[in-house]
Amino acid sequence: MHVLIIPSWYPIDSQSISGIFFREQALSISRSGIKVGLVSPHLQSLKNLTGFQSSDTKTGFYAYDDDGIKTHVYYGWDWSFKISSIRYYHWLKIGMTLFENYVTAEGYPELIHAHCVLLGGILAHQIKRRYGIPFIITEHSSIFARHPLKNSLKSSCREVFSESSSNIVVSPALGEFLEREFSHKFFKWWWIPNPLSRIFENAFFSQRFLTAESSEREKGFVFLNIGVSNKNKGQDNLIKAFSMAFKGSKKVRLEIGGDGPYLKPLKELVRQEELEEQVLFLGRLGREQVLHKLLQADALVLSSHYETFGIVLIEALACGKPVVATRCGGPECIVDQTNGLLVETNNIQDLSLAMLDIQKNIATYDRISIRNSCIEKFGQATVISQIKKVYSTVLNE
Repeated sequence: MHVLIIPSWYPIDSQSISGIFFREQALSISRSGIKVGLVSPHLQSLKNLTGFQSSDTKTGFYAYDDDGIKTHVYYGWDWSFKISSIRYYHWLKIGMTLFENYVTAEGYPELIHAHCVLLGGILAHQIKRRYGIPFIITEHSSIFARHPLKNSLKSSCREVFSESSSNIVVSPALGEFLEREFSHKFFKWWWIPNPLSRIFENAFFSQRFLTAESSEREKGFVFLNIGVSNKNKGQDNLIKAFSMAFKGSKKVRLEIGGDGPYLKPLKELVRQEELEEQVLFLGRLGREQVLHKLLQADALVLSSHYETFGIVLIEALACGKPVVATRCGGPECIVDQTNGLLVETNNIQDLSLAMLDIQKNIATYDRISIRNSCIEKFGQATVISQIKKVYSTVLNE
């Protein structure tokens, strides 16, 4: 079987974490015995342009082997000046050139797997129209729920969903939302969660670590939050909830990992709440750093207003850590009574009470059971086998 993957965004280099889960899933599919290729246009914002003649500025078309995945990418600049229609046209035109370059080198794929209809799915649809290659879409994006689309763009998405051979969603809540949004054009859809990264699935945990007694936490209790700092992440509510429950409790800390446009007002809120000694901002974290911080923490808190899944939740569970999460879409298919607590979005008091509950009853959570259940549901073998089943079904039909 020969599958070409088209992600709507992708890591631009080895240090980038944007779209890293697309790469990790592609590698897992490749390791399962399928021939996998990948094409991805990279259009960087002009804000990142430091000089046209800079020796470290990479532009143009490139092809390389990424641990068995034949990868064709383009690096360039986004000259659209925030006019989405121009940017989309540019991205799709480059994407078609990348596809044709890939075919010249590797031959035609039997199936295209696009991640997100905007814009990978639209490109896959154009390829099908021109070359007759079937495609499927895995939808991850929250754009439909958080940002109303122009009628013309929504119509294009509806057409793409209706002509895909199968639509996959990363949570049941997202599937139900898109079915309402696009009616029968989105039917039928499969729920296949994002797989757990190998770094978390393969991490070694000693029996002593997984069965640690509460006495080991006498030095302090750490809540961890990981995510880009923006309004959707609800980190302002998290800080207020933490203040309500633990202000003045020197042995309880909140650590927030990630950067973003909302970081400055969050730090100001911490100052206003007089929590400087209890709330720590960790800055941007790589995958190994996230793993390290999860191992050090006692529980993870996700306070978002909307999430299509919640990869950081399954990463925490793989480390045997219970979680507190808002009912914001994705967490409902991850969190249950054995591994954490769910609260309504925008309810600071309930979030505060849930954090108190986790801190008080942390010893009642079975770390081994939490980790094993997570791997059983979201591990590489489970998720990749489901994806391969979709591939086989589409090609057999």
